[in-house]
Amino acid sequence: MKISGSSVLHAPPDRVWAAIIDPAVLTTVIPGCDALTPVADNRFALTVTLGVASIMGVYAGEVSFFDMVEPTSLMMRANGSGG
Repeated sequence: MKISGSSVLHAPPDRVWAAIIDPAVLTTVIPGCDALTPVADNRFALTVTLGVASIMGVYAGEVSFFDMVEPTSLMMRANGSGG
């Protein structure tokens, strides 16, 4: 599954950076996210519920940040598996 999108954020870069790396904020913006738990620096355990129509599934995985250049850019990778 590929999830993509874009937004224009009207806030100073340092404030946006703080929000992007905050697990509480990420939980609200990752589609279907049930839980995001820190496991190491810039790594989080992820639980999401996703599906199409009546076919739903719970997936466990990981979210990680890399290539971080504070406060201007980072890459986020998410992977998961489940039934």
